[in-house]
Amino acid sequence: MSASTRNTIAWILQGLAGLAFIFIGGMKVKDLTATIDNFVKMGFPGWFGYLIAFGELLGGIGLLIPRTVRLAAAGLLI
Repeated sequence: MSASTRNTIAWILQGLAGLAFIFIGGMKVKDLTATIDNFVKMGFPGWFGYLIAFGELLGGIGLLIPRTVRLAAAGLLI
């Protein structure tokens, strides 16, 4: 497999992952009260729901911007 083919596949997978994180984070932000309630039921503090919801949304956006890919991937990894 050539380097350009691998690069193209990596960009496609990166774009799909970014869109998935945007969708999932957007759903959590859309119904933020239920998200916070779910995190509280799991034993986490309420602010953790905000952190995860907005972190996924912003991380997904960051995966689609070439200059912020590494930072976004590191943030999503945490």
